[in-house]
Amino acid sequence: MLYRPVLFFVMSGAALAGVPPIISGGYSHTCALLNDQVKCWGANQTGQITPPTLNKPTALAAGVLHSCAIDADGVKCWGYNESGQTNVPKLVSPKTIAAGDRHTCALDAKGVTCWGKNDAGQTNVPKLVSPTAISAGIFHSCAIVSEGVKCWGSNRDGNLSIPKLSHPTAIVSGTAHTCVLDEGKVKCWGANGFGQTKVPKLDRPYFISAAGYHTCALDNKGLKCWGENTSGESTVPKLNSPKTVGLGNWHTCALDQDGIKCWGENKDGQCAGGS
Repeated sequence: MLYRPVLFFVMSGAALAGVPPIISGGYSHTCALLNDQVKCWGANQTGQITPPTLNKPTALAAGVLHSCAIDADGVKCWGYNESGQTNVPKLVSPKTIAAGDRHTCALDAKGVTCWGKNDAGQTNVPKLVSPTAISAGIFHSCAIVSEGVKCWGSNRDGNLSIPKLSHPTAIVSGTAHTCVLDEGKVKCWGANGFGQTKVPKLDRPYFISAAGYHTCALDNKGLKCWGENTSGESTVPKLNSPKTVGLGNWHTCALDQDGIKCWGENKDGQCAGGS
């Protein structure tokens, strides 16, 4: 079923506190870390937009039907838990977090730990040397390590077939594709049924985000998105100096000088809440 693309302003005011802003989207919900607070909106059938009390949150990730944050006390997850994706294991000084379909991964002082659904080995973390960043799709997970990138889980769509990389510094995963920032370029691999791995011409990209079957990048000229556009999720509206972007399955949100703007599918209010 198709839905009319909708554009909304969901948070006004771009004054930022100490923690860099983060936007992350799930299947039909959105969460944002802005002004040192987490706020979520959209579908809430599993409690995915109802965060617990958070103590100075610093990181955020939304899965398909669950959400997670890192705060001063560690990692906290909420929402759908059929596969244990919100049952956080013991971690030591977690630094960053990634939420997939029904699994979650965290990078802490000891390395990478994943938990939740494991039907394709997506939580079976291999030996990693000096991991610095992580991502999670539906059936795969990835990390940037000293020798480049390592991915594990399903290779059905080529997610483990990593192209030649020079010096990757950021990594993101959609449903079945993965992209990295690599020496001023965006490189993607995996499923490409909607062109989500066909990177357009970019002018010095410095931030990337992926979800579902589309991908976005911030570069010197603004925001560009590519891949699936069934609900207008890749049709970027006029933005005023965008600062960050977060993607859901069929929607996209960006923070610019005027606040957070969202576009794409809105049947559950994933583009319309948060004010």
